[in-house]
Amino acid sequence: MLQSFLSNINIVQGILLITLVYLLVKFRKNATNFLLIGVLVLFLLTEIFTRIAVAHDKNYGPIYNISITVHSLLWFRILLVNINKTNLFTFIAVPYVIFAVVDMFYIESPDHFLIYTFVVGALIYLALFLRENMYQLKNENFEFISSNENLLLCTPLLLFITTSAITGFNDSELFDITVVGNIPLYKLVNTFGNIFYYGLINVYIYRVNKLQYAQ
Repeated sequence: MLQSFLSNINIVQGILLITLVYLLVKFRKNATNFLLIGVLVLFLLTEIFTRIAVAHDKNYGPIYNISITVHSLLWFRILLVNINKTNLFTFIAVPYVIFAVVDMFYIESPDHFLIYTFVVGALIYLALFLRENMYQLKNENFEFISSNENLLLCTPLLLFITTSAITGFNDSELFDITVVGNIPLYKLVNTFGNIFYYGLINVYIYRVNKLQYAQ
């Protein structure tokens, strides 16, 4: 299974594996790093199980839908850990999970990408991120704005925004648009979003370890 996955990886999956290995090699025991490992392992398992589903001609919609829901929850937690407001997690996570379940079985379908669940998760994260950064700017806490922690919190923004922009209109024509070399627009945007995503995680790992070794 794993051997088959490794022999057919694309550029995004390759960067995912490199990032996961880099994080494990440079691992420092703290809540953020454990959650980051959770994010990367989640994506790795999603890719593997999706491959298995496709190979057996099974629908992989439920795999993606579980993945996007857990992914949002992990980033809610990462954000709240880094702004010292973990007490809010339950109040945010429980309604979100309830909405995801309702969306899956009563609004959309478990066999298709849950657009509303993804967009709502993205909006919640964006609202929390902007609120915290505006608060810190108001208090002239520029150290937080330029910190490694805030850099990490920027990681999912592009992926959330671009994917929400394309899927949020629920317009199938957007998925049919092709750009340079007949590459689908969605695939191109998703690829660049993922490269930015993993790139920022790698920069965060490098900067944190560099800072720790300098102390």
